[in-house]
Amino acid sequence: MGPRHAAKQRSERHVGVLKVLPPPLAEVVPPKLFTVSGAVKAQECVLAGVLASDSSISGAERLAPVPKARLGTVLHRLVEDSAKGKIQGTGDVGANVSHHFDVLLKDAEVELSQSEYATMVPLRASVGEITFRNRVRDAKQRALEVLNRSLPRPPHAASSAPTSGGLPRNASELWLESGELRLRGRTDLLSIDGSRVLIEDFKTGDVDVEDASPQLVLYALLAVAQRPGSSVEIAVLGGTRKKLSAEDLAAARASLKSKTDQASSGAATLAEHLASPGSMCRHCDFRHRCRAYQTWAVSTWANPSAERKEPLDTWGVVLRIERPHVQWVTIRIRDDAGREVDLVKIDASLSGVQQLSVGARFYAFGVAAAASSRDAGGLLVHPRAFRELGNGDMQRAWPSFFVGTGA
Repeated sequence: MGPRHAAKQRSERHVGVLKVLPPPLAEVVPPKLFTVSGAVKAQECVLAGVLASDSSISGAERLAPVPKARLGTVLHRLVEDSAKGKIQGTGDVGANVSHHFDVLLKDAEVELSQSEYATMVPLRASVGEITFRNRVRDAKQRALEVLNRSLPRPPHAASSAPTSGGLPRNASELWLESGELRLRGRTDLLSIDGSRVLIEDFKTGDVDVEDASPQLVLYALLAVAQRPGSSVEIAVLGGTRKKLSAEDLAAARASLKSKTDQASSGAATLAEHLASPGSMCRHCDFRHRCRAYQTWAVSTWANPSAERKEPLDTWGVVLRIERPHVQWVTIRIRDDAGREVDLVKIDASLSGVQQLSVGARFYAFGVAAAASSRDAGGLLVHPRAFRELGNGDMQRAWPSFFVGTGA
């Protein structure tokens, strides 16, 4: 495995289970090749990019996923399957797409129900009815667009392994890699017309080419590495195309190299030397293992600002535990910035919470703000009240909870 732990201890984070906080990452071993998604993360934090590129890291070593992400996986799979010719049936194509989605959703929910994430089922309720309907509608429309275009099916070899040779004329789900770029990734759809290459992404929801550009530009670098001199356009399926200039590609290549050069392949590197904590940490699944993030976060909590960009996390020493309702508990802590902070509506079914005692260290990653906090001048500070369960029309949060002795 890439990460080398400060102690031989595996992360045991589970939804609904209070576990011991694993030790911070001491060293990591950067991969030979970064994944495209990892390289995008590396633009802001090389450590995050290294960890995202390590396929040996299991889901159990990450913070808990959220239902929206699980639903997003199902929706992307729907569009992928349309490109692969897996949506079968006779008669109305729209009905076939809807049926295929129902099957994918059921399979996902069965898997969740048999895991520690069973409380996320049904996904429709977990993400909210309006969000669910809108995202499903958009994904079905994308799937229909793919079917109506009669896209070519991916070559068998391209769908199962990366290629560093010549590109096929058209392919969906095509693996590409370049040792020189230290990059590998799987395009959603690649089309070639003479010297022109079009790379499209099967994004669902309200996403345009500018939103997807950091990822698509890296796929463009991979394509040009195998087809030098090509003119490249990128697009989100069904959206406006963006032509990349030679200057765009050169800038992307230089930026990529500046980050990957910081992480020598196969060389054990101190994790803190690669970390760049900041607003992007809210999207990192490993921040509970990152000493640099935890130090930075505490330094920001009491500092007033016009806007707050740090993750909604908190940790400190338990001062009081109350059980005002059979379904939830309230925990007051003194956070590591010295403030008294309340965690309200913490699910009482959280395994281990009943044994939590005053004086213990308690960590909450990914909670929701129960109320905003402002200083005398009206500027925001890190919240002093957080929640897990829903409140009125607000959806519940899906945090990861730990007890421990500190980072």
